[in-house]
Amino acid sequence: MKTLIHTCLLGACCLFAGIAEAAPLEGYHDHAALVSEMQRMAQAPECELLEIGRTAEGREILVLRIAGETELLNAVGDSMPRPAIAVVGNVEGSDLAGREICLELAQRVLDSLDDDEQLLAFLQQHDLYFLPSPSPDAAEYFFGAADFERDTNGSPFDDDRDGRVDEDPGEDLNGDGILTMMRVEDPAGDWMDHPDDPRVLIRAKREENEQGRWSLYSEGTDNDGDEKWNEDGQGGVDFNRNLTFNHDGGAAGCGPWPVSEAETRSVVDWFYNNQQICMVLSFGPEDNIRAPWKNEHGKLMHESAEGSDISILEHIAAKGSELLGKENFPGSSNPRGSFADWAYFHYGAWSISTRAWWVPEYKPEEPAEGEADAEGKEAEKPKKSDEKRGADEINALQWFESQGIDGFVDWTDVANPDFPGRSVQVGGFRPYLRSNPPAAMLSELATKQLDFLRELTGMLPAISFSEVEVDDLGEGLYRVTAHVANSGYLPTSTRKAASIRQDYPLNIAISLPDGASLLNGSLRGRLDRIEGLGGESEYSWLVVAPQGGRISLVVASPSVGMARAEAEL
Repeated sequence: MKTLIHTCLLGACCLFAGIAEAAPLEGYHDHAALVSEMQRMAQAPECELLEIGRTAEGREILVLRIAGETELLNAVGDSMPRPAIAVVGNVEGSDLAGREICLELAQRVLDSLDDDEQLLAFLQQHDLYFLPSPSPDAAEYFFGAADFERDTNGSPFDDDRDGRVDEDPGEDLNGDGILTMMRVEDPAGDWMDHPDDPRVLIRAKREENEQGRWSLYSEGTDNDGDEKWNEDGQGGVDFNRNLTFNHDGGAAGCGPWPVSEAETRSVVDWFYNNQQICMVLSFGPEDNIRAPWKNEHGKLMHESAEGSDISILEHIAAKGSELLGKENFPGSSNPRGSFADWAYFHYGAWSISTRAWWVPEYKPEEPAEGEADAEGKEAEKPKKSDEKRGADEINALQWFESQGIDGFVDWTDVANPDFPGRSVQVGGFRPYLRSNPPAAMLSELATKQLDFLRELTGMLPAISFSEVEVDDLGEGLYRVTAHVANSGYLPTSTRKAASIRQDYPLNIAISLPDGASLLNGSLRGRLDRIEGLGGESEYSWLVVAPQGGRISLVVASPSVGMARAEAEL
């Protein structure tokens, strides 16, 4: 994203960067290393590497498919795709941890195939797709300049709609190689020092007679003289704001129209060409595990999850929170035009989105009982105020310090010609640190995500013929009734998919013996959506046939799977 002013000083400058002042994130893959790693994994017999498109800067968008050997046939006997879960990495360009975890999950699945019976059984009838980097141009910025935290690609865009493009970027006023924040002393300003740590700014409550001290901007000057600072910087369009659902046309980062970018078009086209994907697990700022979607009052019908979808998503969220944890959860960001929303509201799949990581809660080490300071007295803890504002920023500072991470640029005076005669200071969190952990933490995060992915594989629909009834009506006439059951937890489609006509039909077909014909019913029909946990649907035919013949039945859908049955007339 561009260097825009956000509602909180420190939320605008989250950080960990491959810059001179902070230790690089060793172990994080740049694009070339990512491609090499996926090519290496693709050598496994269970894998296939797919290039689904390229960005405007020429970077490949790659998907790794992991599958078993069982071939599924559809209702007319043709080979069909197998139901699948897609795991998508950093839908926000700056969320590099999501990309790393997605890549690691693919490797963990491959490593588990020798002894993980659940995953082996799943891959006999299903596929797993891994798309670690849907927006590689945005992600690659971290491995280059990394002077500010960027979610957008490099496409020029007129963010402030003034007819000029990229004319007001941020500037490095203190010469530290990165862009943070800029505070200007202003008695009419909205921001004041936190009582426990003056590095942190909190918004003054004027209604409670609090006096602001600072106005807050991103670091830089007003290049275009419009009295806005750094509102139209370098690039670009954010993949996670460029999808079709609730697209905020013309807003900064959203793109001029939905799916305007090469990477967005490539990903959307690939999904629509692969209707067998029934569930999407993505990593990004929108988190419907710790903050489940609700059917909120006042929302339009097309903006809300539908009916029983809500309770199912809440169940998945509860299981995800149990396995992944939610301590110190910073909240869910819900940008318009997001990928997670698109996957459910327009693509029709079960969409599960999770933050890859956030700054953990700082827990100071308790001194041993009786431990005294150098003077022999119990060490006294500094008294803290009851102030709740800025708690996330205070926690981040404490956690960084406990880990030996140089995560904050202290406020220092700078000269800025836009504010003559006024005190101007630059400082704040370093880019990327509050959204990406040290690389040594990624393995533990991937372990938890693998447990959750394994849980999701056990929830998919599982159809079978629970019964095939054959009633002899006399004179060579038979009524055949097929009962199709779903023993999986999930229904055969989301209710949203049905309402937007995006659900792939559950087809049922009958094959007749020689000399037989249908009096009623179709050789190929369609079944309604089947609820999970034992839900059933049925289909009947009237068949004229010689006694003793055998019929064959098949029910199939790419997003659900297939089942077969036979019966004697």
